[in-house]
Amino acid sequence: MPKSTKSNKSESGCVGFLYRGLVKTNHIRVFSHGSSDLETVYNELTPFYGDNIQLKYVLVESPEDFLEKFMDKLTSENEKARLGESFCFSCQTSEASNLLKDVTDAKAAKNYPVTKKGKKDDDKEDDDKDDKDDKDEKDSDDDDDKKKSKSDKKKGGKTDKKKAKDESEDEDKGSESEQEDEKPKKKAKESKDSKDSKKSKSNKEDSDDDDDDDDEDSGKKLKKKTDKGKGKSKSK
Repeated sequence: MPKSTKSNKSESGCVGFLYRGLVKTNHIRVFSHGSSDLETVYNELTPFYGDNIQLKYVLVESPEDFLEKFMDKLTSENEKARLGESFCFSCQTSEASNLLKDVTDAKAAKNYPVTKKGKKDDDKEDDDKDDKDDKDEKDSDDDDDKKKSKSDKKKGGKTDKKKAKDESEDEDKGSESEQEDEKPKKKAKESKDSKDSKKSKSNKEDSDDDDDDDDEDSGKKLKKKTDKGKGKSKSK
């Protein structure tokens, strides 16, 4: 457990904000406490926001009054920053640190747990850490965007493949349907051709029969004429 900071007799409490842990990226949770013992504050907040939270604070005499001023400052900079009636605000770490210093007239907002042992907090170290925190938050957002983009792209690829497959299946079904429609037409055409062929054959046979009858009649007439000639010859 991190060591507690030494309290100042003239400063009975603290005001500040926490980030990381379960707090959403690019968001903070403001707090005030009647004790200047940061270990106590830390232990009270970790069950709700996780063991890896980071506190940024300033020791003050009237923590609740400064908390109100701090929240007013946050909303004046961005009226939509506050999430409902909660103590959570949409704000980057570096900006929140500067606003906290403004309302408390402090030179620096201290960190708890202290990340660099044996070295006091100062403005330079504070700014470097805030920049790093903002960079970490931005990188986290970029990673989330990349994952989302990759997921959407993969999903889109699957959708396109499925769409192409469905279109291909529809074309196959359409082709099969056309083939099925052609079958009755083809069958009807074949039936018609068959009937025409039979009719033509029948007409041809009738014509042949007529020709045979004509030939037979012609033969009979010729024979009759010949017989008649022979009769006249005998009479002479």
